[in-house]
Amino acid sequence: MYEAFKKQINEKLSDDEALNYVYDKIEEAEIWVPYYEVEKRYRDKKAKFKKIPVEAMQKLPQPLHLLKIYPESYDYLDSDLKKEGFEVRQHRGKYYN
Repeated sequence: MYEAFKKQINEKLSDDEALNYVYDKIEEAEIWVPYYEVEKRYRDKKAKFKKIPVEAMQKLPQPLHLLKIYPESYDYLDSDLKKEGFEVRQHRGKYYN
């Protein structure tokens, strides 16, 4: 399943395409497993690979699509900063390398 997950990430495959890859491997081994069980197991494993609690993923009404976002800048508001002598609004530029 990890091989399918890596393939999905590297080749930008959909969940269905990755699942078909897994199921093809199962059929090559001449093993019969219901597709819905493979699908559930893959989603559980995928959540583990992404370090998302399986219970949280199972509660979702549909698959979760994760995005990695790199903001150019952002504003942070915190009224407690004023107590410490700072401005309430903090503006930050790029925060990643």
